[in-house]
Amino acid sequence: MPRLADLALIVTGVAPPSKSGNVRFIQMKDLDFARRDLVHRAAPTAGRATPVERGDVLVPSRGERNLAMRPDLELVGAFPSLDVYLLRPDDSRLDPDYLAAFLSLPEVGATLRTSTAGASLPRIPKEALRELGVPTPPLRRQRAIGGLAACVRTQTLLGARLREAEARQAAAYLTSAFQNIEA
Repeated sequence: MPRLADLALIVTGVAPPSKSGNVRFIQMKDLDFARRDLVHRAAPTAGRATPVERGDVLVPSRGERNLAMRPDLELVGAFPSLDVYLLRPDDSRLDPDYLAAFLSLPEVGATLRTSTAGASLPRIPKEALRELGVPTPPLRRQRAIGGLAACVRTQTLLGARLREAEARQAAAYLTSAFQNIEA
């Protein structure tokens, strides 16, 4: 089974400069659409600073949850911060949706977390990602699996948005019902 390092470029994010600017930075919380609030700072000066492209996969470097994800349009062009790894698969060997789905498997997350370092919020070392074995069925099969995973992610996101809209609507109904009550 090939190592992830043989199938994809793995880039560690950079620390956002302290000076304000118009360059967007992706923090770990931004991988969760509901918590997203991109930081805007000056352009990074680190040589490894790599803006996100459409075919990339983003992976949190810390935490207990597997949130490997494909970037949406809001994240394309932004720079990952230190708590986010950017993976750029070789598209002739590895489908990005397939890779995101594979990295999101509970057993893969458990494997990566066994190599974590740190006390309060352990960090997955870059070396653990580099050495991770990735099964590589034919690209056609990868695309089928990746497409299914993308549909599941979309369904989950739409379901969450629907539940939020329903909760807001229910609250609005209750508020309007109490507006016509005389004291």
